[in-house]
Amino acid sequence: MKSKALIFLTIASVFIIFRLSILLTSLDVIYDSEELYRGAIAKELITGRILPLFDYLYTDYEGGSLIMGMAAVPFFQLFGESYFALKLVTFIISLVIFTLWYFLLLRYFGKICALCFSAIAIFPAPGLLKISLTSWGNHFESLLFTTAALSLLLAAYEKEKKRADFSLIIFFAGLIIGTGIFFSYSIAPQLAALFFSILVINWGDWRFLKKSILPLLSGAIFGFLPGIYFNLTHDFAGFRIKGKSISQLLAESSESTSSLARLKDFFINIIPSSPCYNSDSIIDIHSPQLLTAFFYFISILILVKVVKGTQPFYKLLKEKKSESRGAIIALFLIFYIAFFALTYSLTSFQIGQGYKDYFGFRYMAPIMYVFSIAMAISASSLIANRLKWKKWAGIMLVALSVLLNINYDFRFLNFKSPTSALSYKGYNYFWLGQVVTFRYGFNDLSHLIKLSENLNLGAREEYTEGLGFNYGWVFLSRVSEETPKLAAAPSELRNYFYKGLGESFSYYTGEKSNMNTLLKFATETIPEMNRPYFYNGFGKIFSFNVRENYEKFFSGFTEHNAAVSFFEGVGEGIAENNGFNRETINENILSFSPDSISPDLISAANKGALSRLQNALMVPKNNLIADTN
Repeated sequence: MKSKALIFLTIASVFIIFRLSILLTSLDVIYDSEELYRGAIAKELITGRILPLFDYLYTDYEGGSLIMGMAAVPFFQLFGESYFALKLVTFIISLVIFTLWYFLLLRYFGKICALCFSAIAIFPAPGLLKISLTSWGNHFESLLFTTAALSLLLAAYEKEKKRADFSLIIFFAGLIIGTGIFFSYSIAPQLAALFFSILVINWGDWRFLKKSILPLLSGAIFGFLPGIYFNLTHDFAGFRIKGKSISQLLAESSESTSSLARLKDFFINIIPSSPCYNSDSIIDIHSPQLLTAFFYFISILILVKVVKGTQPFYKLLKEKKSESRGAIIALFLIFYIAFFALTYSLTSFQIGQGYKDYFGFRYMAPIMYVFSIAMAISASSLIANRLKWKKWAGIMLVALSVLLNINYDFRFLNFKSPTSALSYKGYNYFWLGQVVTFRYGFNDLSHLIKLSENLNLGAREEYTEGLGFNYGWVFLSRVSEETPKLAAAPSELRNYFYKGLGESFSYYTGEKSNMNTLLKFATETIPEMNRPYFYNGFGKIFSFNVRENYEKFFSGFTEHNAAVSFFEGVGEGIAENNGFNRETINENILSFSPDSISPDLISAANKGALSRLQNALMVPKNNLIADTN
């Protein structure tokens, strides 16, 4: 018993040290501004809310944003309101998920399987590693609820004869499932897989299901009470996804691409791309995604064979052999991959689109984790085989997968020029400015601005910038009506509203316009005193563009002051896009060609980057960016 505990503690220590090292040296590779909204929720709960609690949900179908914000509160109080404290929320969740699966596999598949899983999970694919350290509160974290429910349901088999204990365990499993549904609807394929795996195992013997149904449903309803309350008080908004009903989403899918084509795309393109091997690596490897796809394919084939080897299921269940519970786990993995693929093929949501590699594949995080578990089970079954070539095949399956991931994962460690999450704020009110438009609509700009009156000035500026981003197009469609409402706000807030408007305008039109058309639009629409902020916001989003687009954008442009404001925004965007890594920011700013971009505009970009860095730091400092004069 002591040796088992020592082995796990050693493994868990490696898991913890590796991830904490990334958090303390490489914020730039795991920075995402969207998660800072969860930190803003935590700060609101600490300093005093400006909205009713359930109005903080970022989307109507994911209570995870609110739960993550609430979970961040004790970390903010212990470690300060830093980005490190916010990151610790998902870090702890990933550690708990890892621990649960380690002991599940140890119990039902043996020590070799648990060790194989440990190696693969400690050094996962780079995309999964980044997502497991990003506190979004949706797809990856939903695995916590499914894994915990699965653990309790498996434990219930052993307690079936003890009615009181059995019902209590099932009730808590239901409670976790209900909470998981409120946390994120993306848990649905996981729950479907869990249900069908138990159904198949129990086929022909319905005693377990009959005993389970009442406490399970009772627990699920109790766990989903926050979701029930939210829907009753918010016009059943949770029954729509991005403002659309399930039937509308299905209709959109059938109109755009056939389900068969999407299913084919899922297995041929999305699964191989989901590990995100497009980042820097120690050794350059050609087409690593194909190698990983091969590992996944082989693992699933072997896993199917493992399941077939445990038939007939109902006899195993009746005899209470551990193989039946192991079969539930294996079936869950197979069913989940199938149900997720089916969900993708029948709906219109996109995978692989986003301004960052791992952001676009965030939906795939649970799938990648499931493939890791499947690989561990498959490899351990080969290693346990009497044939030497199969033993070596199992060892090589794990070793090659781990070495491939290490080749990319270790590049995330940056001890030479570290960017520590401890140094930066773990919150930003930009996203709250967007959320209020989701909650209260676009009919009363004065009220939306007034909501922020109890915030400090910095938070109000961020809030109003986000408000301008989301409210912008409505504002432009009725300028004469909305301008007087905005004029009543303090001048500094008006500036940030127009900055957000510039960001929105750039987001939707940046690649289709040039600086002359931008100047014409601003002259006709934006008050003169607010135009520098509008240009600044436009430049902030435009910073995502490649260098060639800058020359095209500025072709024939002569208005110098507008260009300076634009490039200050570009500098802000560069600072944020590079996760505040000072070395990378300097390289990006100094990479502008003096032949196409004048030195004073490069200096303006430097000034904007410095400003963004100072605003992001826990304690602002000077001289963060190299002098470009």
